Amino acid sequence: MAAVNSCWAALEWLLWARRLSRPAPPLRAPVFVLGHPRTGTTHLQNLLACDAARFATPSTFDVGFPSFSLSGRALKPWLAGLVDSTRPMDATALSLETPAEDEIAVQTLSGGCSSYMALVFPRLWRRFLPLARLDPRAGTAAPPGRAPPAYEAFGPADSGEVARWKLAFSAFLRKLQLRDDDAGVRRLLLKSPSHTGHVKTILELFPDAQFVYIHRHPLDVFASAAHMADAYTWFVNLQGMGDEDLTEFVIWQFKALHEAYVADRGLIPDGNLVEVSFAELEERPLETLARIYAALGWDNWADAEKAVE
Repeated sequence: MAAVNSCWAALEWLLWARRLSRPAPPLRAPVFVLGHPRTGTTHLQNLLACDAARFATPSTFDVGFPSFSLSGRALKPWLAGLVDSTRPMDATALSLETPAEDEIAVQTLSGGCSSYMALVFPRLWRRFLPLARLDPRAGTAAPPGRAPPAYEAFGPADSGEVARWKLAFSAFLRKLQLRDDDAGVRRLLLKSPSHTGHVKTILELFPDAQFVYIHRHPLDVFASAAHMADAYTWFVNLQGMGDEDLTEFVIWQFKALHEAYVADRGLIPDGNLVEVSFAELEERPLETLARIYAALGWDNWADAEKAVE
C-alpha cells in the first residue's frame, strides 16, 4: 500500500494541485467519536453513519490511500482485492467503502507523526505514545521497563511533530471536502481512538466540534485490546513484540488517553459532548442513539431511526 500511495501521489498532485491549493470554503465543525480502542467506537460510528443525510465519513479507501484518494477512485475495483471481507480481530464487515479511522490517513500524510506508528514499530511504542496527546506542554508519567534510554521516559509531544500532524489532518479533511459535492451540507463524522487524547488540539481547529465518548469496563477493554494486538498488529508491524511489551503498551496507552480526556473534556462547550457506555449501546441501541441526538441538538431522529433499523 505504501508503494501504491507513493507512485500515485505525483498524479494526484498534477491533477488536483490547483484545487487543493485554493483557499478552502468553511468546513462545518465535524463530529468526533471518542473512546479507547475496543470500547465500541467502530460500532458507534457505523450506527451514526447510517444517517447518510447528515453525515459523511472517510472510507477505508480514503484512509488507506490518502495520497491519491481523489484521483484514484477509478482504481477501486482493482484495489478491492487487497482488503479482506472482515476485520481480523472481530469479524466486523470490511470493504473499501466502510467508514474508517482518519488517523490512518494522517499517519501516512504526516510522515509518521502519529501514535499509530506504535503498531508499526511496537518495541518503540514509548517513542510514539506522546502523540496520543498532541500537547507539547503535557506528558504522561514514564513507565518502568527495559527500553533503551532514549525511550525510557516520555513526556510532552514534540512541537514540530504536532505541527505536522495538524497540517496532515487539515489536508486530509480538505480532500474529503473535495470528494463530496455536498460537503457544506453534511458534517464529517470522524472516528479514531487516538482522538480521545486530541480534544484540546481538535478544539483549536474546530471550536464548535461535537463529541460522542463511549466507554467500556477496563477489564473488558484490556482483554479485547490484547486480543486485537495478537490478531491484527502482525498485519502492519515491522518488528515483533513480546508479551511483556504488549501488556505495558496496552496499560500505558489506556492511561495516556484517559488522562488526556479527563484533563481536557472540560474545554468542550456545553451541549457539545455526550458520553455513553458500550453496554447501553449494545443492549438498547436505538434508545442510546436517540439520547445522543437529543443531547447534541440534532433534529430528524425519526428519519435517522428508520435508516439505522
